Amino acid sequence: MDSLKTLVSNNTFLFFFAVVGIPMIVIGLKEIIKLLIKHRERMAMFEHGMDPDANYRQTRPVESNRTDSVAASDLSK
Repeated sequence: MDSLKTLVSNNTFLFFFAVVGIPMIVIGLKEIIKLLIKHRERMAMFEHGMDPDANYRQTRPVESNRTDSVAASDLSK
C-alpha cells in the first residue's frame, strides 16, 4: 500500500499521466465520435435510397468508336 501512495504522490507519475494519458484519452474519444458520425451519415444515405459506396467505385472506361471524329491532320487546314 505504501508503494501505491508514493507512486501517486510522485510528481513523475503525474507528469507522465498529463503528457501521455490525457492526450491518449482525448484522441481516443475524438476517433470514436468521428466513427459514430460517419456511421450515422452512412445509415442516413441508406434510408434515402442512396449508395454510400458509389463514390469509391470506379466505372469502366467507355471506349469510343465514333466514325465522325476528325483526324488531327484535318484540323490544320
